[in-house]
Amino acid sequence: MGPLRKNLGSRIPNAAASSNSANSNADVTLQSLAAAYQDLTARLSALEQLQLENARLLELTKSQANEIDSLLQMPLLLLLLL
Repeated sequence: MGPLRKNLGSRIPNAAASSNSANSNADVTLQSLAAAYQDLTARLSALEQLQLENARLLELTKSQANEIDSLLQMPLLLLLLL
């Protein structure tokens, strides 16, 4: 076996180990990205629910403000009727 063949043979296992390491790192990165995506999706869903609740409370507040305003105007109407 010549020196060139010996060197090639010694590099092949290292290349395979390097490839396995890269695949392992890619798998870990992919798993991390998938977990982060799930977390982001859950947070986005919670944010959407909060936005809906906020809109509902805003409408309720406006309705109550209108009701208070109309109640405050009632004595004035009664005075005008007298």
